[in-house]
Amino acid sequence: MLPQGHGPLYCTSPADVYLLLKSSDFAAHGLDSSRAYEGCTDEPEAGAEAATTTPSVPKLELVLKKYIANMNPSREFRVFVRDNVLLGITQRDMNFYEHLQSDEARERVVSTIRAFWEDEVRDHYEGGRDCE
Repeated sequence: MLPQGHGPLYCTSPADVYLLLKSSDFAAHGLDSSRAYEGCTDEPEAGAEAATTTPSVPKLELVLKKYIANMNPSREFRVFVRDNVLLGITQRDMNFYEHLQSDEARERVVSTIRAFWEDEVRDHYEGGRDCE
């Protein structure tokens, strides 16, 4: 959308960011608290009725990251934190990467991210005790 030799999502001004967000159905859906969890359902326990009420939706935030040239998408991960406890780690990119499949690679990724979380983020993140 903004091809400037850096890739389609490279922005140089707030106007570029606004244009991308305004034209993105994905961003619009994700930021609309009435639709953000659309299609998500709680699985009822055995013998229980399905939930018919919509759970309260937590505050939604849009987080922008600084552009980094030549960032390898296989090296981007996201974490899930509840009550200041690291619960999960997942790749951001949905593609399959063979080099991440060995037990050694997975253990290295998990230990590196956990150490970063414990040393740099936990107790320093101002966004609250729950984050993604």
